[in-house]
Amino acid sequence: MLRRRNLFLRESAAVALENIRSHKLRSALMLLGIILSVSTLIVVIALISGINTYIAERIANMGSNVFVVNKYGFITDIEEFARAVRRNRRLTWEDYLYLRDNMRLAKDVGAEVRTNGKVKVGRVCAG
Repeated sequence: MLRRRNLFLRESAAVALENIRSHKLRSALMLLGIILSVSTLIVVIALISGINTYIAERIANMGSNVFVVNKYGFITDIEEFARAVRRNRRLTWEDYLYLRDNMRLAKDVGAEVRTNGKVKVGRVCAG
């Protein structure tokens, strides 16, 4: 029984190798397709994992009563981005100071302003 199984495996391997040798282009294209599909799957899984980590660390830890002001917001279209660049003015440190002084219901007010590669961070706890 074991000898018949060994013979069957040997014969199957010989037929498979002969097929690969006789159809080299088809074998190479199939191998390329498998490599590309596995690589794509790995990249997609890594992107999803990275996005989940970002959301867990940055967004979910803010809480449910957070108000965020950005220059551009969430934009998915290039034309919408071009309009936003022309329309939206820069957020400055003075804007932060105004919000900090005039927001009455906010518990905390924080800001991060980037200008010429320099970052200025401000945070005031009302508590």
